[in-house]
Amino acid sequence: MATSTPTSFDAYLPIWVIYQAAWSNISAGERHYLLTSSVGADCVYTDPDTRPLSGYGELMPYLDKFQRDYPGTWFQNQRLATHHGHGLADWTMFEANGQQLAGTSYARYGADGRLTRMTGFFPSPKNPLQNEAQLATWNAYQAAWAGSSAAEREQLLARSVADDATYADPTTECQGRTALMAHIEQSQQQRPGATFQNDKFLVHHDQALSWWTMRGVDGATLATGTSYARFGDDGRLTQMTGFFNSAPAGNQ
Repeated sequence: MATSTPTSFDAYLPIWVIYQAAWSNISAGERHYLLTSSVGADCVYTDPDTRPLSGYGELMPYLDKFQRDYPGTWFQNQRLATHHGHGLADWTMFEANGQQLAGTSYARYGADGRLTRMTGFFPSPKNPLQNEAQLATWNAYQAAWAGSSAAEREQLLARSVADDATYADPTTECQGRTALMAHIEQSQQQRPGATFQNDKFLVHHDQALSWWTMRGVDGATLATGTSYARFGDDGRLTQMTGFFNSAPAGNQ
């Protein structure tokens, strides 16, 4: 069982590959070994089609059933990104009959390097992956990144972000709305007038992915990216974790 702490963000990537291999058509013993090597005992797994699953006791039977329902299915990653113990994977699922399904998963890594949270997003006939109230909250949060006054920014963040929310992107991480506001103001100083356009928003089990574009005052694209978010009981954001597809100017 893996217990060492990764020395770099890249060290997390093999852990994800090992976890993904546990979904393959392998024996129960092999699956158990791969899961315990890559996933913490208190892990939480969610996807659009099932309730949240906790620990090996619930995740192992789910993976066994997955292979019974979709025998021979395997996964290939198109993109793997990590920072500050967070990960994002764009993947394709290949079924034995030739069918393919594209999706994106968010991952959280624990102190020992193993996964503590795995959240998949993919098209689902069981779940429309939409929530208007949560989308409105996300839009208010994104609007706070625009070149508004400090008072307007504070009001938008108070509506959309919990007091103790955590924020991370490849360049920084911070906790609390006050620290987040300071980071946003610094971003506006670097890129005056920049705004965010929400291109796609999917949500399930109070977790969301947003695919976004950052634009300059002239409408030119400054950066693109994907952000993972979690919502608290009061509907406000408790976690926002961004990944750059193309890094904004000044962050390369």
